[in-house]
Amino acid sequence: MPGADVIVVNDLTAYERIKKIIGKSKCKAVVVPKWISQSIDCWRAVLSTPKFLIFKKMKRQIRESNAKERTPVTSPKAKRKQENINLSKWECMRPTPDICENQNLVEALKVLQEQRYLIGEQMNSDAYARAIASIKSYPKIIDNINQIKELPNVGEKIHSLLIQFIETGKINMVNGILNNENYKILKLFCGIHGVGPTTAGKWLKEGHKTLEDVEKHVKLNNAQKIGLKYYHDFNEFMTTEEAMDIFETIKKQILNLDEGFVVTAVGGLRRKKESHNDIDILVTHPKGLECDLLDELIPLLTKKDVVVETIVHYDGNIGMSSSSDNHFDHFNKWYGVVKSPLTGKYRRLDLVMTTTKEYPFALLGWTGSKMFEKSIRRYAAEIKNCKLTSHHLLDLSKNEMVECQNEEEIFEYLGFPNFVHPEFRNC
Repeated sequence: MPGADVIVVNDLTAYERIKKIIGKSKCKAVVVPKWISQSIDCWRAVLSTPKFLIFKKMKRQIRESNAKERTPVTSPKAKRKQENINLSKWECMRPTPDICENQNLVEALKVLQEQRYLIGEQMNSDAYARAIASIKSYPKIIDNINQIKELPNVGEKIHSLLIQFIETGKINMVNGILNNENYKILKLFCGIHGVGPTTAGKWLKEGHKTLEDVEKHVKLNNAQKIGLKYYHDFNEFMTTEEAMDIFETIKKQILNLDEGFVVTAVGGLRRKKESHNDIDILVTHPKGLECDLLDELIPLLTKKDVVVETIVHYDGNIGMSSSSDNHFDHFNKWYGVVKSPLTGKYRRLDLVMTTTKEYPFALLGWTGSKMFEKSIRRYAAEIKNCKLTSHHLLDLSKNEMVECQNEEEIFEYLGFPNFVHPEFRNC
């Protein structure tokens, strides 16, 4: 890591234990052992990848911890007020970064959430997701039981797991899940684009255990065939540098067709995530030229060897579940595969066309995260009696559409005390 004097490699994940081991060293990062082999494979130190980091900026955290030890004890209520910690039950109300102060706890809980999702226990998976969102938004290292009691949307079972983590530095169930063969197979199959837990479970019951089994014995639809063909590239995270390079390549081609197009990176790029699964791009034009753009753009990008596969092309008359929620939108959109000019790897690209009138709502909807979008739509419905979609904001009490020129006006109409910037919508 640039500027790091010492890098400590350790399996311990309890903050207090790491603190004691490091002592007064100048280490700026603590990583798990897998970092070594991955760095060798990549010929570089991959410390920007969250899954290898145990803690960033360890010295700063130690200073904070030491300062806390010297600070007189105050009541939890007074401390919250002093630190201005947002404990709203609404995920959309809490600023949530991509990488948080309790990232190793979050990563452990994500294993449990994913396992519930893979076996079809959606309600349990959602409960873990909401608890994880709560922890991600908490701006301090969680190291005592009183902090756990404050967290919204944390049920009794997850509460006990957090106590276990504080006391031992781990959650006992995690290793068992990671080493479970069925978990590994289901995760492998769900890594195929177009495959969900129901299909993966069906294949497992049929006796399939490998990608080779699927390729030889399973009848796949077009999306699944493409997902299997590019499996390894699709499942390797992109850096922001690579994702932005693809975005700029596409944007340049669009603006070459007409300089009036407004081309915006949405999804994880707009939320400033450190790594990315795909690239989402939203396009509009003040004269409505976005309507016919895809018919001209895709052949052009194909000739330039940028676009290599079309997964699906929807016109605006067909409902399609968007990447930000399970609702339906009716945008003209194209999902496909592009070849990265920077790395030569094959990446997924989503292109979404919207009118200028709908643009603010599409921008909000396609920025995500999935949890943020679910929360803000629930909040709009339950608190403000409004229906918010990627197309419009409908005030049900007045039975009229609310016109908004930008995202800020949407948040203002819904009564948010502050605008939530995209980089804090990573719940």
